[in-house]
Amino acid sequence: MLTNDLKLLSLMDSLSLPLKLGDLFRIEASVDKPAYIYLFWIDANGRADPMYPWDDWDKVGTAMDEKPVTRISLPENPGQGLKFKPAATGLDTLLMLARQEPLKASADEMRLWFADLTPLHPLPAGWDTYRAWFDNFHLRKGDNLRAPKFEQEGLGLPSLRLQGELRERLKDKAAMVRAVSFAAADK
Repeated sequence: MLTNDLKLLSLMDSLSLPLKLGDLFRIEASVDKPAYIYLFWIDANGRADPMYPWDDWDKVGTAMDEKPVTRISLPENPGQGLKFKPAATGLDTLLMLARQEPLKASADEMRLWFADLTPLHPLPAGWDTYRAWFDNFHLRKGDNLRAPKFEQEGLGLPSLRLQGELRERLKDKAAMVRAVSFAAADK
């Protein structure tokens, strides 16, 4: 994320959160082995939108020259950012699917994967710097940079509920799934 004084901050930096209306941000995603990568943004209202390789539902399923990659940068130009337009104050989630073969699902089929997800708002008090990373729908642990600072299992936290919903819908759609949920503010 870029701050008002144009300082680039990582999502791991608590000063980057909550991500607010108009903030500029970049998406950097990587995998160890070349794969077909698909990125989806799930906003605090539970609405999902494609981010890569398509940037709009109307483009999903159109012929593309897809190839396996190890890294994605959005936007491609490292000197640019995307402008944040939150749907609500709550938790937004960036979801990455990595596959060995190109995804052959239609836009209608993919929309069903994300239909009626539980909204992740309002943001509970004190959660303005919340962020959590997930590997294959499970909270990441053993990573000093991305592990949560407190134990989260069994507390009914919204990001864990969302991962449970996604696991049921996407469990056979990708060899690897990664996600990050983070605080977002619409003001």
